[in-house]
Amino acid sequence: MSCLTILGDSVLKGVTLGEKGYFINRAPEIKFSEDTGIAVENLSRFGCTTDKSLKSVIRSLKNREGDRTVLVEYGGNDCDFDWKAISDDPDGFYPARVPLEKFIENYEQIIASVKASGAKPVAVSLMPVNAERYFRWFCKNGVIPENVMKWLGEVNVIYRYQEMYSDAVEKVARKTGTPIIDLRASFLQIHRLGDYICEDGIHPTEKGQELIWATLKTGLSPLIS
Repeated sequence: MSCLTILGDSVLKGVTLGEKGYFINRAPEIKFSEDTGIAVENLSRFGCTTDKSLKSVIRSLKNREGDRTVLVEYGGNDCDFDWKAISDDPDGFYPARVPLEKFIENYEQIIASVKASGAKPVAVSLMPVNAERYFRWFCKNGVIPENVMKWLGEVNVIYRYQEMYSDAVEKVARKTGTPIIDLRASFLQIHRLGDYICEDGIHPTEKGQELIWATLKTGLSPLIS
């Protein structure tokens, strides 16, 4: 049986937001496996960045046998900022959690490590963020909206900055000859996109999770025999 290993963050982990808080929705992943006959080994971690993944990717893939495809999905946490620090001093300099140049370098190394393990890497573009919702979400617990806005200039910077990281994933995929599944496009073509992104602005709703796995099923079909 073919096997799909997932290296990613909370988006592909299945994390979504309900009335009682965050929970993991594995139903779409299970259905994907049942429909395709592909065994899924989900190594995604909440809050994971490419920096964290580099420390564990080789160990994660060691001694794995069989025909294996590795889905690589990172960027949403890499492009984030320390909003509390920005709120406390909006005149300071604040790089992203993983600066873009370092993110590109890390992503290339992860792809190389996957190939070195004998597996086949497949990149995934980033699902879009809802900047307005995310801004409202993190402007809690002492984060002052006016101070953050002084640093940001406009809320949509959040969206554009995250988009740069998704674009970087596509560039790395082209450079390394890695197939890529355009998850972002699947979301952007939806008219009522708000139904697919949680109130925190960054995690998919249950409908969003279903869309993710439908997109993966279509994208992986020609890549996994």
